[in-house]
Amino acid sequence: VLMPTYNVTPYVKEAIESVLQQTYRDFALLVIDDCSTDNTVAIVRQINDPRIRVVQNERNLGLAENLNRGLSLISTEYVSRMDGDDIAEPQWLEREVSILDSHPDIGICGGGFERFGSCKSLVRFPEHHEDCLTNMLFECSIIVPTFRMSLYRDRGLRYRTDAFPAEDY
Repeated sequence: VLMPTYNVTPYVKEAIESVLQQTYRDFALLVIDDCSTDNTVAIVRQINDPRIRVVQNERNLGLAENLNRGLSLISTEYVSRMDGDDIAEPQWLEREVSILDSHPDIGICGGGFERFGSCKSLVRFPEHHEDCLTNMLFECSIIVPTFRMSLYRDRGLRYRTDAFPAEDY
């Protein structure tokens, strides 16, 4: 799990705990901090779990380059992306890894999400490739994705530093 962080003190502990409580247990969590000026890193370091690795950038890179740096440090078959202010459902990793394990022709998958706080709503995305392509004309269809690292490496993919806030689009 790749988790970029930048000044997410109010949320990062709950975000990490939601990853650690996954029903799928065979994962590592790379928290890559982009020079937070709050207590984000201190909070992450207080969480005692051998699956967590924390990397701090020497200078602020911005989200896209921070993600690219994180991906360069990962050698697993799959990568799941989650922000430091998200909360994962307990079966998130199990579901997405299961899809990729059982469908070698699929390179990336993601799910919907639920907004909480003052903007409560449930957001669902299309399930089939063709529908995702059509939906991409209007919005990003893959949020909190899990993807094969081979796609990233073999195709020279990178998060776009010139496309913020749509670097993952």
